[in-house]
Amino acid sequence: MPESGLCFEFEDGYPGLPYKSIRLDGNEESYVDISLDGTIIFQDIAISFYLYPEGSKDGTLVHYLYDTGNIIRLSIMESILFVSFWDEYGVSVGATALPQVLVINQWNQLVVSREFATGTIAVYHNGKLMEELDDDFPNNIQLPVSGQLRIGRSHDKTTDGFRGKLTCFQLFDTLPTASDISNIGEYCQPNTWTIQPNSIGHKMTWLLTNHHNTFSVMYEEKIVKGSVKQCLTNETKIKLPSCEELIEMRCLTNGYHWDLIMMYFNWTQSDQDAAYFSKVSDGYIPPNSQGHLLGNVVTANRKVCTRLCMRVDGCQSYAYNKVDKYKTKCLLYDSVLNATREDTGSKYFSV
Repeated sequence: MPESGLCFEFEDGYPGLPYKSIRLDGNEESYVDISLDGTIIFQDIAISFYLYPEGSKDGTLVHYLYDTGNIIRLSIMESILFVSFWDEYGVSVGATALPQVLVINQWNQLVVSREFATGTIAVYHNGKLMEELDDDFPNNIQLPVSGQLRIGRSHDKTTDGFRGKLTCFQLFDTLPTASDISNIGEYCQPNTWTIQPNSIGHKMTWLLTNHHNTFSVMYEEKIVKGSVKQCLTNETKIKLPSCEELIEMRCLTNGYHWDLIMMYFNWTQSDQDAAYFSKVSDGYIPPNSQGHLLGNVVTANRKVCTRLCMRVDGCQSYAYNKVDKYKTKCLLYDSVLNATREDTGSKYFSV
């Protein structure tokens, strides 16, 4: 979600789409920031958008930043498209460079994907496969699920702004098939969106809902430095589940949220920064009556549950069971116990 106060300039959009495109002028304040809250799990990942470079093909298109550093960067330098991925520890897990991909002063469709199981990076331009590279980086590396995604320039430079137009930016947690690539423009049509905009006077309201989040987005027309722009108002509200309700990765990496969790559940932080876990059982967990339960919480995924056990002092074992795509039940124990209670779908691990 973009933050309140940001202003955007719109121009004619991609032919066939019934809405305008965002105009990026390359200046320091010309970008779109989106906060990723940890809801979507990035194993397979694909990014798709239309862009119209003006005058020059240089600039950063997409920069995804996590607490530990870069995660994804798509940028153009001297007409070369650079695609780079890093894991949550700042270790490179894939990179490629392609010369002369984009064409200036016309619309380009760009799709970039990374496969979780193999690390293969694929790049498509206007529906044509330009690169499919498995460069022997580690496989099965999951990217962080929370952070700041910036479109139009990077977080850490002031001279790499992209100049041109951009529209229909899409982020997928699945790999596109050949059919998807040829028809990916269909997802740009408003009748396929979860977000449906409605005009209210001079304001525009968007409402987005998913399994547990509700976003109310409002913006209004303003004159900014002589240009007519649409600015998100202070009425824009983002309602995220509290960390007490759903523990996401942001809850572990943000000191404020982590302190609240520790107080709420009466936990103490461990001094561990690494741990090794071994599986005890599938489909069975310890019985409820043994009094060794440190916590019974809901996490965003099994990885957060694992991290939680490492960070909570005294946790010697844990069990998790997926509730749905966005929630996982997580049980923390202060001992390694006999798993005698049947719990279909659960997995029980010891430290």
